Amino acid sequence: KRAGTGYTTYNEAIVTDALASWKKVALFFHAARCPNCIALNENIETNFTTIPEDTIIFKVDYDTSDDLKETYGVTSQHTLVYIDKDMAQVNKLVGPTTLDEVLAGFVK
Repeated sequence: KRAGTGYTTYNEAIVTDALASWKKVALFFHAARCPNCIALNENIETNFTTIPEDTIIFKVDYDTSDDLKETYGVTSQHTLVYIDKDMAQVNKLVGPTTLDEVLAGFVK
């Protein structure tokens, strides 16, 4: 996926830019060995075009992102953390199965 689009690999600089542009940001803690993560990833990629323009979901590698896991209290893969412009957590979902569920997790 391209940087700045609705679904892309985690990159701190891109997250910072997205938040500065008042975009809605979610961090998807994903592990390659996790069947539920793989299924959600496929659902997001299949329905990619329905992600609103003001929203970006970042795919975070669960196995290599210890600092982020500690910051947001993530203890299992297949977790989504929603953050505000100050990178503070505003919501958390564990185990959503579809992009619609992911998008519903954004605080209105």
